[in-house]
Amino acid sequence: MTRIKNTAAKEMRMIGHGVHQRHHRICELNLATGTARETHADVTAFISAWRARTGVTPSAATASALTSAVHYLDADFDTLRRRTDALAAFLRAAADRYGLTPRRLVAVGFSNGANIAATMLQLRPEALGGAILLRAMVVLDQPATPGSLTGGRVLLLNGQRDPLVPPDHPSRLAGHLRAGGATVSLAMLPHGHGLNQADLAAAKTWLTP
Repeated sequence: MTRIKNTAAKEMRMIGHGVHQRHHRICELNLATGTARETHADVTAFISAWRARTGVTPSAATASALTSAVHYLDADFDTLRRRTDALAAFLRAAADRYGLTPRRLVAVGFSNGANIAATMLQLRPEALGGAILLRAMVVLDQPATPGSLTGGRVLLLNGQRDPLVPPDHPSRLAGHLRAGGATVSLAMLPHGHGLNQADLAAAKTWLTP
């Protein structure tokens, strides 16, 4: 039976990857799971735990994004499939409404947005023609069905100093998508989890015919 590897979720729970402590698991943050969106209490708990362990107070936006990622990565396969199917249905309805061809659609996602776009390519490949995945990680640890992504293109842009994405995930995700027949370009940029001008330039080049 297909299952989601727990590795990514565990890595995301281990808070306190400082610049000089990237591989040190400092504390485990036990957040409530089972909801698609983080709660105020979750984010507050995240900020308190991070500050207590590191002496650094993360911004509310950072805490919210990381808490949301923990929720997403903790989802079991059935939940992940349901959310992916719901998004695919929305795209299908939008394509029908506006006369678009699904296989000509290119998803652009950052962090959790990149993760759901990647799982859509793996589970519902007919919904998209390609994707630009910014700082994605492996959520669904299984290769795409052979031939399901033939003709599709994917650009993976990850940071060499990203404290959130495990170092082996970009190449593993690229392999999963290539297994489905997609043409995958992977670039490891000398940056962290945040976006910068190098990402925009790479994406523009990739999109230019």
